[in-house]
Amino acid sequence: MTYQTRHIEDNRVYRLEIRVRGTHIETLVDGVQEQTAVWKPVCMEALYASSSKDEKSGDIIVKLVNVLPVNQKLEIVLNGNENESDVPIRWEGAVWILAGSRDVDARGLERIVPERKPVSIDGNTFEWEIAAETVHILRLGKK
Repeated sequence: MTYQTRHIEDNRVYRLEIRVRGTHIETLVDGVQEQTAVWKPVCMEALYASSSKDEKSGDIIVKLVNVLPVNQKLEIVLNGNENESDVPIRWEGAVWILAGSRDVDARGLERIVPERKPVSIDGNTFEWEIAAETVHILRLGKK
């Protein structure tokens, strides 16, 4: 992107122009190029995920972010245990869900509060559905 600074005069009418040619965008003031840019589409993943282990409690923490405006189903595999005989048959814990609304502006952000729900999961592989445009944080302990 290139641009130049311009002094703006009071009580003057300016002719503004925007030209778009494919991915190239150009702005002109009174026929003189003011800015040029190349539009590049944003490459976003549909789902972001990370996991960690609380060494003190042994709990597994899984964080999921769905940036799409549609629900997504995924398979979660809890593996990597050093001692396979220690693999649990059942996990219990909670999920915290943070969901907003497209209708909420910055003044309404204080009304977005995480919802906590209990979770029980059998086995180390399970399906999970994450709602559109939400954050899920699972904290699972061995039972």
